[in-house]
Amino acid sequence: MSEKEKELIKKIAITVPKLSREKQSYILGVAEGMVIAKEEAVGNGKKEELQEV
Repeated sequence: MSEKEKELIKKIAITVPKLSREKQSYILGVAEGMVIAKEEAVGNGKKEELQEV
């Protein structure tokens, strides 16, 4: 895992508990959607990386 990824995880770990339940659910939904999109891309033989938001 890169240093950039580690820093991102730290920021998320600090921020998410401070959010309302609704916003936590939204972030979880976005993350799950990105995982599903990546899995489908890999399943279709594509080697695309998820685009940074």
